[in-house]
Amino acid sequence: MAVHSAQTAGQTAGERTGLQVNISPLLLSSVVAAVAATVALVIVAVIQSRQPGPPPGPGQMPPPPPSDVMLIVTTGVFTVAWLAVIVVFCRDQILRRIGELEERFAELTAEYGEQRETDGYLHGMRVPNQPGHSGPPGGVRPLHPVPPHE
Repeated sequence: MAVHSAQTAGQTAGERTGLQVNISPLLLSSVVAAVAATVALVIVAVIQSRQPGPPPGPGQMPPPPPSDVMLIVTTGVFTVAWLAVIVVFCRDQILRRIGELEERFAELTAEYGEQRETDGYLHGMRVPNQPGHSGPPGGVRPLHPVPPHE
């Protein structure tokens, strides 16, 4: 019972803020890839910061600085991975809200149909009872002329 009430309270809080996180498989895999890219970026940055260039020889020009290609590639993967997380999160939120709108639209359509049916029934009951009504008894009007019976 306590678990159910805690879940209900959590659902109510999520509904109030308008943000509800449902972990889809795509979002989960994107987060895992982004975390792995973050770890890789930190490792590459630490390794490259600890690699001093070779000392220059006597009377020679200093050597070029170490290559930053690995750091640049890892930074690109890091950026793309976290952008993927953001895009997938937004996609999941949009799909959830579209689902809610579809449910609400179905409810409103059913409610509107029931209201129209009730209004038609009530109108049909009122018309024969109005003064000056010159229709057939019972207020039923045929859509097509009734063929004569033989």
